[in-house]
Amino acid sequence: MQSPILTELARLWSDFLEHLRHNNGELSAFWFSNVDFVENVVLGLLRATCVGNWDLHLHAIRCIIPRCFLTPYIAQMTNLPDKKKHSIKLLD
Repeated sequence: MQSPILTELARLWSDFLEHLRHNNGELSAFWFSNVDFVENVVLGLLRATCVGNWDLHLHAIRCIIPRCFLTPYIAQMTNLPDKKKHSIKLLD
């Protein structure tokens, strides 16, 4: 992993992704915004569900709100009487 060739390849790949995100037109930027959304928000929501992390769940939902209009849901979940006792559990 410390090979100069691999380091250069990783740098070139990173530069290419940045070009696609910011300098390759609106369509490319749109698709990469969706890729970033899935990587950061959707996978975070799945992780929150798997480990039962309520705060991470609420954070992911807050990030989803602009795309899905979940304002009533987040208002209700944020104002639960005792947030510490509530956890997310997977169905067996």
